[in-house]
Amino acid sequence: MDSYIVRIYRRTDEPPELAGKVEKAGTEMKKYFHNTGELVKILTSGCGLCGRDAEGDDVAATRGCH
Repeated sequence: MDSYIVRIYRRTDEPPELAGKVEKAGTEMKKYFHNTGELVKILTSGCGLCGRDAEGDDVAATRGCH
């Protein structure tokens, strides 16, 4: 099981949105999100924050992982 730290930097009421970053616990890997859809995609994607995506591409190189 993967563990993540979610840091929310901005929350607005109108329209209701979040922005922040997701970090994979115990690593230097992180990814930023700008809305709830991006947050859900990060947390539910098969690759999480590292490794390769469904197409076999390196996530760090193509998806903005740092």
